[in-house]
Amino acid sequence: MILTNTVETFVDIGDPHGDHVNEKVINSLFAFMDDFKPSIVIHGGDNWNLRQLRKGAGKEDLEADMQDDWDAGKDFLSRYLSYGKKRYFLRGNHDERLWDVLKNGKGESLELARRLVAEADAIVERREAQMFPYDSRLGILDLDGIRTLHGYAHGVGAARKLAGIYGTCIFHHTHSMEVGIVEKWPKPAIATGTGCLCHIDQDYN
Repeated sequence: MILTNTVETFVDIGDPHGDHVNEKVINSLFAFMDDFKPSIVIHGGDNWNLRQLRKGAGKEDLEADMQDDWDAGKDFLSRYLSYGKKRYFLRGNHDERLWDVLKNGKGESLELARRLVAEADAIVERREAQMFPYDSRLGILDLDGIRTLHGYAHGVGAARKLAGIYGTCIFHHTHSMEVGIVEKWPKPAIATGTGCLCHIDQDYN
């Protein structure tokens, strides 16, 4: 009898934010992935910035050109999801702005949303990946007891709050590397924030 012990490796990243991506960081990421060769790749969301679609967008936001943001996000998503054998894309709150327009938009904004969502769907389908919505229940990926999610808390104590809700998990959203621990039975829950792939100083909130 031959016994095999298969170990699956994974990479879980988030928050490149389209044309706000930090090129130096992603060059290091892809150099690492070329060497590490993960079997599972997880994109934890906010692939795009889409500031034009945020609620309360001002005149400057609305007049900004979305094309660079969209193209940068498409290029990154397609390249990142080319790695691994199992691939996942968990939409973030910034990404979800587009799907919100698809559900609630009208006229030209709805037509634009249909076209861009179709482009995103095509990338995911071509890379044979699975996409999750930005949702506190439906947007959670469970990998043998370790959950990964975009994130639904911010500020001081975000990691500890998420550990209390989701148990041991990996999250994004806050743009900070942090760890929160909650004592639970039979073992503590640990939530780990991964930081971000974008420039820290942003011109949006």
